[in-house]
Amino acid sequence: MPQGLPRLSPSIDPEIHATVSQAVLAEKQLEITYKSVGALAPWTKILSPLGLVVRDGVIYLLCASDEYDEVRQFNLHRILGAVLLESSAMRPEGFDLDHTIGAGEMGIKLSAKKIKLEAYFSGPIGTYLAESPISEDQTLVDEEDGYVCLRATVPDTFELRQWLKSFGDEVIVTKPATLRREFRVMAETMSNCYRTEV
Repeated sequence: MPQGLPRLSPSIDPEIHATVSQAVLAEKQLEITYKSVGALAPWTKILSPLGLVVRDGVIYLLCASDEYDEVRQFNLHRILGAVLLESSAMRPEGFDLDHTIGAGEMGIKLSAKKIKLEAYFSGPIGTYLAESPISEDQTLVDEEDGYVCLRATVPDTFELRQWLKSFGDEVIVTKPATLRREFRVMAETMSNCYRTEV
């Protein structure tokens, strides 16, 4: 069962799905035509597929390319065309799919560097955080006011923000300063939206 609100999976062309899967299994390069969100027109590139990851009903294709320094991910449902090539896929040295997933690299990155998060959660949430840490270096300190202070080094992602937002007024973000400012502006904007009755 997915966390949060269940959503229907996007529709994927079965032929494209089959071609991409075959390329992954055969370790062959793939020419795809892709339409990014907000793009005016699709683009076509030759990529080296590294794996498929299913997350909350959405299938992601992880790829390497001469054009990119890092492994990229593409939504399978946004691929408009796929051609299996005879050339062998190139695999970045040291790439490990399990490590990529475990390190939180599947999120939508907002910066390349990890951040040192510090946030205060209301007491009952501390038990949940202790049972399911968000990083290997996570620490939890009980505070006198009933809050628990969490410190952890985490990827700077859209998903991190969504996770923090899910706690509403049960969390206070204190560090880094840039993230605290984001949450302060968001809180002020939301407060303004709810000042009047509809």
